[in-house]
Amino acid sequence: MNEIFQSARPDRPDKENFLVTHTHSIDWQDSGIEGFEHKVLYRDDTGAIETMLIKMAPGALSDNHAHDRRE
Repeated sequence: MNEIFQSARPDRPDKENFLVTHTHSIDWQDSGIEGFEHKVLYRDDTGAIETMLIKMAPGALSDNHAHDRRE
């Protein structure tokens, strides 16, 4: 398989749950990086898994970085 389409991880659950979030009811938050704001849609109790929307201003740049949690 190519880089985009990969086989499912062997530890992936047989059943996955979905959460509906009404994003219009969540305020944009300052990310601490100029030109970036975010809305947290989901964060598990441990903080190991997080889903968010990112809004970038025109011309905003981010340094190369790694993510330390599942997103």
